[in-house]
Amino acid sequence: MSLFHQCQPESPMNAGPCGHAVREWLETQSRVIAYWRELLLAEGGEDQLIAALDDHALFLQSAIMQSSDTRACN
Repeated sequence: MSLFHQCQPESPMNAGPCGHAVREWLETQSRVIAYWRELLLAEGGEDQLIAALDDHALFLQSAIMQSSDTRACN
């Protein structure tokens, strides 16, 4: 059975293998955004691009927190 079929019955943020995988992916994306942001800052990157990364980092942190809250309820 594919991962897609294994994940369908539950929300991606719920407990279980799919929820865990989504949380790990979100956390990885958060680290990647931080890495690119630091590189851009070091080379004097565009303020708008850095601001876009900051916005996306906030979104990812919110999603991580929501997934942690969901995990605590299960």
